[in-house]
Amino acid sequence: MNLKKHLIALVLIPVLPISLFVHAQTKPLTASDKTQIIKSILKQEDFKDSETWSAGNSENTVYLLVDNISSAQLPQITGVRFVLVTQKEVDEMARTGVEYYRFGDFEVRKAFVRAILIRKYRSVVGKHSNGSITEYRCRRFSGGWRAKGRAGAAYTAESH
Repeated sequence: MNLKKHLIALVLIPVLPISLFVHAQTKPLTASDKTQIIKSILKQEDFKDSETWSAGNSENTVYLLVDNISSAQLPQITGVRFVLVTQKEVDEMARTGVEYYRFGDFEVRKAFVRAILIRKYRSVVGKHSNGSITEYRCRRFSGGWRAKGRAGAAYTAESH
């Protein structure tokens, strides 16, 4: 009987650290981590390529869809004023043309967090829309997060 207990212990001892390691690698994203990732992404995004950016303005407004983000998660960037908007507000502003950004879901992977930032421009009057997607792979680095972006799909559409 005693030998049976030792054999079970010998089998379980190597398995426990592996299962704890796997669990630690796929734990949910904390609010603090998500905030750091959002700030890292927004700080490196080049808003000057925007449809609505004006070099003559001392401060340019960047609209962010309120889905998946809060005002506490926004960084302070010189020359940029972030404004959270709802989809209804975007639909109303589209009459004269509006560019806005939105974060997709944050996917926790084993070695990184995948985040998607989507840029959309809509103009009902001009019957024009375009957009792009940037995929970010975010990794822990020196107590914080480092996001590396890769441009993805882009589109443009005209309606007559």
